[in-house]
Amino acid sequence: MLAALARLIGVPPIAIEAVVFGLLLLAFAGAGFKIYDAGFEAADSKCEAAALQSQLDAVQKDRDDARAAAAAASLKLAALEANADVEKGKTADYVAELEKRPAPDKCGLTCDDLRGLRIASKSCPADPRPSAGAGIHGAGQRPFGKAQ
Repeated sequence: MLAALARLIGVPPIAIEAVVFGLLLLAFAGAGFKIYDAGFEAADSKCEAAALQSQLDAVQKDRDDARAAAAAASLKLAALEANADVEKGKTADYVAELEKRPAPDKCGLTCDDLRGLRIASKSCPADPRPSAGAGIHGAGQRPFGKAQ
């Protein structure tokens, strides 16, 4: 059939066969490229899915960390509230003690009161307890025994 077509057109049969072969080669190359492109898109989709999964994992970790921080903050708040209640009780006891004092002393503070407020008074003797942080060097001493 190709030979008859070649005689009709007036071209050698090999030229018609070369054109047909070229068209087949072009069709196979196009199909190969399409298959390659489909594989590339599949790999790209897998990569994109992995990236999205990674982002999702990071968001879930952040959510879990936020929940843990909220739980820790809740525990800290409960501890602070309990401490505040204890301090309110101590303050109430101190106020009750002040109210029990006799009328002339009602406005006066004792030496313990002044020391509690960290107020130095000439009328009160020094605190018999060592100061905090005196350590092995004693109060007013530097680490190697040099006076201040």
